[in-house]
Amino acid sequence: MYAIERRAGEPWYSDARAALEAMHAGDASFETRLAVAPFVYGRWNSAAQRHAASESSQRPTNASEIYDAEGAPLQALRRR
Repeated sequence: MYAIERRAGEPWYSDARAALEAMHAGDASFETRLAVAPFVYGRWNSAAQRHAASESSQRPTNASEIYDAEGAPLQALRRR
């Protein structure tokens, strides 16, 4: 939490912090992930914002089917 609190002076902080709380409560929507994104970039400038906004185009539409498939490496780890 220290790293998050260090960003408290940023203009986007309150929205990103609220989104982080929503994510911890189970909201994994694209909008929420995008709102949390400033915390994972060193600078939340226009290049970082464009990159974060392109996230959905970087994932296959059936990603959950792939990662949750029987025998997939992550599936095996979840069972431990």
